[in-house]
Amino acid sequence: MILNYILLEAAGGPFSNLLFPVAAMAVIYFFFLRPQKKKMDEEKNFRTELKKGDDIVTQGGIIGQVVNISGDIITLQIGNKGTMKILQSAISKELTDNLNKK
Repeated sequence: MILNYILLEAAGGPFSNLLFPVAAMAVIYFFFLRPQKKKMDEEKNFRTELKKGDDIVTQGGIIGQVVNISGDIITLQIGNKGTMKILQSAISKELTDNLNKK
């Protein structure tokens, strides 16, 4: 019993075994999970704030202008005469930001 206590103290104590997993979880959270969640929240806000007249790009690369919003279905004006209905989740924030920069 005393020998076990001496060995644990020599190895750094019982909490030294927990230090690495806790540090690894912290790194995973701050460098992977938190930024991904922030990006998803920004995209969700972007999609919910769409309004008529906004130029957008779908994830498939289709460029259009929002004509109508009905729940999760958005009607896009494609070209002069064509319209297309898409799901709100098919809109790409990154591609739309690149379109608006030009």
